[in-house]
Amino acid sequence: MDFVYTCPGCEGSGCDKCGGSGQFKLEECPRKAIPYYVQEFLDYAKLYKKGIPPEHGGALDQLHSFNVYSQFAWGELDKYEAELGLTKRGF
Repeated sequence: MDFVYTCPGCEGSGCDKCGGSGQFKLEECPRKAIPYYVQEFLDYAKLYKKGIPPEHGGALDQLHSFNVYSQFAWGELDKYEAELGLTKRGF
């Protein structure tokens, strides 16, 4: 499956970075371009926004899989609530 997006550099008008097409094709997972420690920081930042600070005894001591699955579960809950027109739970 190809994922084609509007070039963020020229906003679709065509530039050197997109070869003048105004688009770019995503050929691999964009997370591969981000170092692991940056991904981990972004995950902790999302948890902190939800009220779970990265402190010892808190998010830093949780298994990585717990943090990953929590993010997935919250995303799914948000999606279903949006589809049903429900208000947010606050986290």
